[in-house]
Amino acid sequence: MFGAIAPKLRSPGREPGSIYASFPGVFSSAIGNLRWYPRRPLVLTLVRVDIGTAPVAAACVFNLRKNGIALFGANKPTIQIGANNSTPIAIRVPMSLTDYLTCDVEQAQGDSATIRIDYE
Repeated sequence: MFGAIAPKLRSPGREPGSIYASFPGVFSSAIGNLRWYPRRPLVLTLVRVDIGTAPVAAACVFNLRKNGIALFGANKPTIQIGANNSTPIAIRVPMSLTDYLTCDVEQAQGDSATIRIDYE
């Protein structure tokens, strides 16, 4: 769980692939505590967020953490007012078998968000 949120994390069987964190329904700001561990060493390459209902009052902002350390500073995955997806952000973050990934919702607006993290 990420705070009061019950997201679904899954990693498809094919590699390279994508990791998905889903926040069904209306969600709120929360620090992620549900950990995702890779099945093999890999490199995170791209982050994108999609949302069902576009934010109307403020942008929706997310961040990822590797081993509790935030991956994004100023250029966080963000869905702007009136939009349904973020601009994809290219990253190069290596992950070992003992590393873990969590997702924070720093500013919440809208509902039904899905964060997609591509890896190779």
